[in-house]
Amino acid sequence: MANVDYVVLGPGPSLQDVMDAVKAATNATEIVDGNVLVTGDDRTAVTVYSSHGEGVVADVYYGGELDERRAISRRIYDHIVEHTDWDVELDSDDTAGILASRVKSRR
Repeated sequence: MANVDYVVLGPGPSLQDVMDAVKAATNATEIVDGNVLVTGDDRTAVTVYSSHGEGVVADVYYGGELDERRAISRRIYDHIVEHTDWDVELDSDDTAGILASRVKSRR
């Protein structure tokens, strides 16, 4: 699959907590069936879902240039880093490795 970035959260935050954080980071006004609808942006789709008990994932699809998609994904990642103590990674279909990560919790 191409044109997808992933914001991956470790165990801890609930699905609703992550949806609320993504909504705040993107200035979205609505969540429908796990999809965060970004106001005024019909090229971006953000889907938030539980990853088989391992955490929560936000998929960021963008029908435009890589730099624009990466800016949206980075905004979500940065918001989570600044406002939570969750473990978080930023990954992409376009890279061989993880773009950014932060491990805050100590298990």
